Amino acid sequence: MLLPENLQVFRPQNIEDTFKLVESFLANQSDFKFLAGGTDVIAELKGNYQYKGLKIISLKGLSELNTVELVDNQVKIGALATLADLVTNPLILKHVPIISKVARQVASPQIRNQATAGGNLLVNNRCDYYNQGTLFKQSFGGPCFKAGGDRCYVVKNSKPGGRPPLCRARFVSDLAPILLLLKAKLTVKSSNHETIRELGDIYQPEGVVQTKLNPGELLSAILIPMNKAKIVYEKLRIRNAIDFPSLGIATATTNDKFSIAITGVDNHPICKEFNLTDFASREIMVEQGYAWAKKHSTIVKQDFFSTKYRKDFIST
Repeated sequence: MLLPENLQVFRPQNIEDTFKLVESFLANQSDFKFLAGGTDVIAELKGNYQYKGLKIISLKGLSELNTVELVDNQVKIGALATLADLVTNPLILKHVPIISKVARQVASPQIRNQATAGGNLLVNNRCDYYNQGTLFKQSFGGPCFKAGGDRCYVVKNSKPGGRPPLCRARFVSDLAPILLLLKAKLTVKSSNHETIRELGDIYQPEGVVQTKLNPGELLSAILIPMNKAKIVYEKLRIRNAIDFPSLGIATATTNDKFSIAITGVDNHPICKEFNLTDFASREIMVEQGYAWAKKHSTIVKQDFFSTKYRKDFIST
């Protein structure tokens, strides 16, 4: 499949020039997208003719966003650091080795060399109709909510403005549940300000818009505080490489807390922290944590595995 016609690609070499382009496009109401590693965006653009005339701002030249460093007792990961960087970076291996372990489970070596940390957090939700199928498949029945239509092929009784949420495409970031448990924050830049936001606050649980980032805002860095919790991640997938998580479950344990975060089962990550003081024992706390996760995971049929198998995987 070919890319849409009349795409324009701009390659700024610093943040200032990047936001000059952003301001110009916003002022002229021009459609534009940021391009980092491109492993998600390029696939979305191929054959998608609604993007005809789209302007692409390549971030490849922004070397200041491609670093991993210690800042104020935090590991600061630039949004353009590749997943391959996260696998081997000495600071990651020393202070947050779980990030290296999880990054190694994403896709393939070739894709990890291109895909970025920021891109993994903002990866487009997956749906068998919208972006996992084919144009031939999409030609039947009209477009879904996410493609500008009036229906959802995953939850057939969804209606515009009603519940359940309009788009049930599933969230598939591997890094997000780990970073939620690590209590990571995000640095978000725009043309006139920089803000620090909680990772969980950027995801939109309802509608067709995936994140709460405003037009023209750019995720620039991930800030991870030093954390002594024991964190593990289990990933259900068809193959040991390439595949997005059919379900990914991360848990964090300290002396007095148990936290759980899940990806792959809803249209946003879910996360919950439990305190030992609320339970009679650690065992009961953990048991209730898994029970909460099973109850609050919205699992619909859009995957190789059955909904029951995926839900049962949470507590196995």
